[in-house]
Amino acid sequence: MFLERLVLLMFFFSLHLIPINAQNLSEHQWKNRILIIQFDHAEQENYLEQIQLLKDHQQGLKERKLVVYQVCDDLYKMNLKEDSSWDKVDGNFFEKISREKETNFSIHLIGLDGGTKLHKSKVLTMKELFAIIDRMPMRRQEMRNSKPSKNL
Repeated sequence: MFLERLVLLMFFFSLHLIPINAQNLSEHQWKNRILIIQFDHAEQENYLEQIQLLKDHQQGLKERKLVVYQVCDDLYKMNLKEDSSWDKVDGNFFEKISREKETNFSIHLIGLDGGTKLHKSKVLTMKELFAIIDRMPMRRQEMRNSKPSKNL
C-alpha cells in the first residue's frame, strides 16, 4: 500500500515538472521560419528595440512565415504579444541554438529546412532580415507562386 501511494505521488509530482506548452522547434520544419531572440532582462535596450522593429513589420513577418520566440533565461514565449504567458524552456526545446550564451543578446534565424541561417548578437534591421529570407530558394519559390497569373 505504501509503495503504491509513493508511486502515485511521484507520478503526480512529475506532471508538474513537465512543461505543459513545451514544443520542439523541429515541429516548425517545412511550415515556418523561426526567429529566436535571446536576452537577459526585459528592460534591455537592444531587446526592446528588436521587439519594436518586429512589431512594426508584422505583415512582412507573416508573409515570410516567420515565428518569433523570445527567450529570457529558462523562460520563453512564442509571438510578440505583450500579454502572452512565459513558459519554462524544455531541456531539448532549443536544440538548434547554443544554450551557452556568448553575449546578453543574440538572434538566431532558422529556415524552413531547420538549418541555422543567421546568428547575430546585435539588433537585426527588418531590411536585413527580409533580405536574408528573400534570398532563400524556398522563399523565392513562395514569391513566384504568390504572383497572380496573367492568364486568368
